[in-house]
Amino acid sequence: MKSTLILDKAGRMVLPQKVRNQFGLRVGSRLELRVGPDAISLYPVTTKASLTKEGGLYVHEGLPSDSLVEAVAVSRDERDREVWGGIR
Repeated sequence: MKSTLILDKAGRMVLPQKVRNQFGLRVGSRLELRVGPDAISLYPVTTKASLTKEGGLYVHEGLPSDSLVEAVAVSRDERDREVWGGIR
C-alpha cells in the first residue's frame, strides 16, 4: 500500500484506517520511530501483560510508573504502618 500523508500545524498525521486495523493500532497504541539517512519508519511497540506467573509467583515485567526508590519507600511505609501501627 502506498499513501501520502499530510502533516498539520502541530506536526501530526493520520494513519489510514486500513493500516491501523492491519497492525491492531488503537487510541493510545505506541509506535517506535526510527530515523535513517533517507527514511522514517514507524514500528508498533508490542505490549505484553505486566504480570506473569513464574514458579507460583506473579512477577511484574512492565515499566514502573514511578521511580523504584520511591516505590520501595512507599511499600516499606505501608508495611511499617501495618506492623507497628505507624512509621518507626
